[in-house]
Amino acid sequence: MKFTSGERVTGPMAVFDKTLHFATYKVGLAGTACTVGSSYLYGRDYVAPQNAGNLALGGQYRSPAASPFTAVGPELIPGVSIRASQACAVDQPSNDYFGGTRIGAKLTTPTSYSLVANIAASNSAPGVPVKQISKPLALPRTRTVVDAWASIVE
Repeated sequence: MKFTSGERVTGPMAVFDKTLHFATYKVGLAGTACTVGSSYLYGRDYVAPQNAGNLALGGQYRSPAASPFTAVGPELIPGVSIRASQACAVDQPSNDYFGGTRIGAKLTTPTSYSLVANIAASNSAPGVPVKQISKPLALPRTRTVVDAWASIVE
């Protein structure tokens, strides 16, 4: 993906469900040192190109789906991460075919995922918490498949 006007990636990126999430910062107008720039969040497909004839356009837009980026503001975003919430379940007893009781699990709260970015405020003092952006993400469209085995022999 080609950036223009001094826009640069500002920190760690995160891959989730075939989407590469990352933050960038674009400097203010050239020649005006006091003009602040802008931070952006991208979510681009890392396999399917936006235009197969021009790969410099990057992957298809995933998050947001219809525009190239989400403008965040003048504060610098030092990278993004993916946060997963813990799924919760309760015991659910049921009778089995032999007259006994079988304990199963009933899901009460499914796992959820969100894109998280911390923002360093320009006027924050030491010890003051940073602002945080949290954007919900849809559940993965594809399953994770682990195709590896290891054995430990002593």
